[in-house]
Amino acid sequence: TNPGVYLVNSNGENKPELLFKDGTNPRFMGNDKIFFQVDEGESKSYKVFDLNKKTTTTVFTSKYATSVVPSPDGKWVAFIELFKAYVCAFPETGKPVDLSAGMSNVPIAQLTKDAGLNLHWSADSKRIHWTYSDEYFTNELKNRFTFLDGSPTKVPPIDTVGIKIGLDLPMDKPS
Repeated sequence: TNPGVYLVNSNGENKPELLFKDGTNPRFMGNDKIFFQVDEGESKSYKVFDLNKKTTTTVFTSKYATSVVPSPDGKWVAFIELFKAYVCAFPETGKPVDLSAGMSNVPIAQLTKDAGLNLHWSADSKRIHWTYSDEYFTNELKNRFTFLDGSPTKVPPIDTVGIKIGLDLPMDKPS
């Protein structure tokens, strides 16, 4: 009856606190910021709510980006656009950036050859994971760019073979 994004202690001892009424897909960025999406007609805005300052800043807008996932350290963002997955630096420009595969104002790299789903980061923000079909993929951030510590001098080809998930479950069959 009261939709919105709420904050509650993980032990469930405090009363849920309404942070904002509009927004979906909230994700923590560190301990003091929440990243979330707001649908605005045909486009979406991606915002950051600062828990200490109680302020909201729009960091991205996008018409086609979906499943936008910031890294835990807040320095990178992975996203899906038209089924393909990408990763780019998380800009701190003070103005919203149009998030798209074709942007040129921040470093960006394609992660998937065909498609990717279920984007998520390692806790140390050094690896990005996703699924496609019945495979699970992982890519180190340093292998998608040439300017990071430990990066190769040339970006390797996109990996097209993941770990087979092999989920096989019994199911009822009609007689």
